[in-house]
Amino acid sequence: MAEENGEVAVEAVEKGEVAVEAAEENGEVAVEAAEENGEVAVEAAEENGEVAVEAAEENGEVAVEAAEENGEVAVEAAEENGEVAVEAAEEGEVAVEAMEKGEVAVEAAEENGEVAVEAVEKGEVAVEAAEENGEVAVEAVEKGEVAVEAVEENGEVAVEAVEKGEVAVEAAEENGEVAVEAAEENGEVAVEAAEENGEIAVEAAEENGEVAVEAAEENGKIAVEAEEEEEKDSGRMIHLMSSDQKPLVVSEKVARFSKAIERMIEDDCADDTIPTPNANAKSLEKAFQYCQRLAEFDDDKKMDKPNAEKEFKTWEENFLDEVEKDQPFFFELVMISNYLEMNELLDITCQRIADMIKGKTPEEIRKVFNIVNDFSPGEEEEIRREYSWAFQYTS
Repeated sequence: MAEENGEVAVEAVEKGEVAVEAAEENGEVAVEAAEENGEVAVEAAEENGEVAVEAAEENGEVAVEAAEENGEVAVEAAEENGEVAVEAAEEGEVAVEAMEKGEVAVEAAEENGEVAVEAVEKGEVAVEAAEENGEVAVEAVEKGEVAVEAVEENGEVAVEAVEKGEVAVEAAEENGEVAVEAAEENGEVAVEAAEENGEIAVEAAEENGEVAVEAAEENGKIAVEAEEEEEKDSGRMIHLMSSDQKPLVVSEKVARFSKAIERMIEDDCADDTIPTPNANAKSLEKAFQYCQRLAEFDDDKKMDKPNAEKEFKTWEENFLDEVEKDQPFFFELVMISNYLEMNELLDITCQRIADMIKGKTPEEIRKVFNIVNDFSPGEEEEIRREYSWAFQYTS
């Protein structure tokens, strides 16, 4: 469209040159005719001036319409590209920068459009000047040479205005192409940035999802462990029945120091009374007395109670000294701790037995534990000879 308008403008210029030549000829004729009939020359000059003005106005309007159409097309393209850039910009900061570049391109297009409008306005001013000069030419018809020079000057001005219009059109086209290229480049950059940001977002989401899953699993395990620990520390009571049919009730936390009973709790077999056929009431109560103190010691350690370990060791020694006084009961306690898998109680009672026989001869050991020597002298001698390595530590 701009090229067609340019061709029209060129034709108009050529017509203007023809008009100028005609004006020169008419001017000369007008000069001669003016001498004979001034009024006819005036009318002819007015008609020629009006024709020139109308041609200039038509060409000017065509140029204005072409510029406006080109400007609107450039603006619409810029707006469309801008909208695309805006949509892409929603997904990344890079797109925002691209949008700013797009806005700069739009502003540049608008400025170029304004320049084109100013050029058109200048064309209108040239038309107005041509009209004024035409009037002056009418008044100066008597001076045909001046009118001819004025028409030539106005023709040159019109040609320059048309050339400026063509330059403005070319600039608008170039700026439009630049704006389109910039918008396309920015759009591609925005798309690439959006894709990259999308991939990064997906990777981050996957990583965060995995971390969240791991954290949830870990928290789940911690929650289960905490729940189990809470159950241990809760007020749930476990009911036991001794071999002599006497009941004993202890807390679940204390009962769990017996691994045998703990397994029954884990298997949901502790809701009813648990029988202990190999433990009488006295030994069973004494065994769980130690477990009760052991549970209290664990609580003291959790609270960082000062001297907690020292106090427990003192109590433990007194406990062993007490039960050791009644050896049959002491050995019964050892058997019960082994039967109920009370590992802490079994360890300290066995250690006390080891301390009791340490450095003693077989005869002294028999005396400590009331063991009757049922070996004959020959059998005892054979045993001493077969296990001589053991007796070297007791001699």
